[in-house]
Amino acid sequence: MSAAAAKKAAAAPKAEKGSGLVVTAPLISVQVGEQVLQFRAGDVLPKGIDDDSLEHLTKRGFIAERE
Repeated sequence: MSAAAAKKAAAAPKAEKGSGLVVTAPLISVQVGEQVLQFRAGDVLPKGIDDDSLEHLTKRGFIAERE
């Protein structure tokens, strides 16, 4: 399974019950459990991302609340 397919398989079910945060940067990497996943601008982040990571990404303007 390719990395892109694995990301979609892992993120798709979680996106419906997501964190309500959307990616505003072109590309970010985050750790969700034991996996490091990449998300592109417009993707909705899943729950389970480390709080420190979320704080860092928010301060840099890489993620924002979904409208």
